[in-house]
Amino acid sequence: MENLFVRGLGILLIRETALKIVAFIGNIILARLLSPEYFGLFVILSFVISFFALFTDIGLSSAIIQQKDKISRQKVTTIFLTRQLLSILIVILLWIVAPYIKFFYHQIDSNAIFALRIFSLSILIGPFSDIGISLLEREFKYNLISLIDAVGVVAYQVTAIICALMGFYLWSFIIAIFVKEILEGLLVVILKPWKPTLTNSLKSIKTMLSFGLYLQMGGLLTFLHDSVNPLIAGILNGSSAVGLLDWASSLALIPKNLTDNYGRVAFAGFSRIQDDDVLIKETIETSISLLSLIIFLFGAIMVGFGNEIIHYLYPPVWYAGIPALFWYVLGTFFFSFISPLGQLALAKGASKLIFYASILFLLVEWFSAIILSKMIGFSGISIAFFIAQLTTAILYLIIFKTFDIKIELRKLLLPKLLILIVIYIFILLLNLIIPHNIYLLIFKISAVLGAYVAMVYFFARKDFSKFTYFIFKSIRFNS
Repeated sequence: MENLFVRGLGILLIRETALKIVAFIGNIILARLLSPEYFGLFVILSFVISFFALFTDIGLSSAIIQQKDKISRQKVTTIFLTRQLLSILIVILLWIVAPYIKFFYHQIDSNAIFALRIFSLSILIGPFSDIGISLLEREFKYNLISLIDAVGVVAYQVTAIICALMGFYLWSFIIAIFVKEILEGLLVVILKPWKPTLTNSLKSIKTMLSFGLYLQMGGLLTFLHDSVNPLIAGILNGSSAVGLLDWASSLALIPKNLTDNYGRVAFAGFSRIQDDDVLIKETIETSISLLSLIIFLFGAIMVGFGNEIIHYLYPPVWYAGIPALFWYVLGTFFFSFISPLGQLALAKGASKLIFYASILFLLVEWFSAIILSKMIGFSGISIAFFIAQLTTAILYLIIFKTFDIKIELRKLLLPKLLILIVIYIFILLLNLIIPHNIYLLIFKISAVLGAYVAMVYFFARKDFSKFTYFIFKSIRFNS
């Protein structure tokens, strides 16, 4: 199980790094071609589509992964047909309600409503790829999942850039989404073909529906948590504010891609070992160590050099989002233990507890976001994000205690926090001594990376050993 876990996470981490570089470059080009208004409008439309798409899954895709025993073809067929029927109904509903969206978002015009209707057709593609991806995750075939993700990311970025150069504006994003979804769906069918049965029955997935119900309700709350920008900023501050917040969060939340991919592996892995508390304890501690080493370093670099990085890469129209960027970065520091604890709770079948916790931190974030955005503008939403992450961390620690698995979180994180403080002081000194230009910025970042590795080696050698072991195994499995 350890080899499967390391292999899965290693493959996703290495591939994700490459994909983030592609996406990062693509977003820089798009930010130079399109204004924040178009980004914000696309985020709003994506929010509407994603909200309705939530009701096409009802947690069944995750339930496929969570099942300890082999899943039958009849169950898979029933899940697929159920999801496809729900998708058709949701698309019809979206076409009917699309014109009424403008009552909430005044910047939505007839062109955006038509774009929303066309965009909704992408929901019909989802069940074809989601079922295959879930089956691949059960088998820890993350090399194939990574290949699918890679094709999708590259196709999306290339298509969006070409369309933006041709003057398609908002439609650049929507056309790119269709290209991405179709290519990913075709790859899933090719790489993970499964033969449906001639019979199906809802009774065969009754227990999965029970698990999936709370998981889906929790997913709905998580979705609302992630949709504060289009909901609150979109209504109170307009599409440009949404674009700026989305830009800031996409830069700051790069570690979220790491923890999301970790979650894909951890949920499947913990589900297989959910009765072995000793192995779970070791895996949780290793996960927190590895995630914190990467996330803390990223946060230090973004806080210390964020202004310079943005100055050299983006036009001035995006600078208004810099304060929000820093608050989002501060919120990422909690990711290193929120993700492992949350995935363990789900694997243990505690989706109900996660659901109740989600309600509480959602209320905290929404209340904070509304109050702060009215007081200080759209940047207040990023402060609300930080408050919500702090709340989530506290709640997940409380839930974790119910499993009677003891980990020394302070012992795991304190050395890295001390290293983080020293590294940030080093960054401040570099900024005071060394002038600002792009070549010296590269030198400063390189110096910080070297100093960080050295400090981890001398003051957290056990964590350094775990990290190098993980990298060695990942490269070996990928070779």
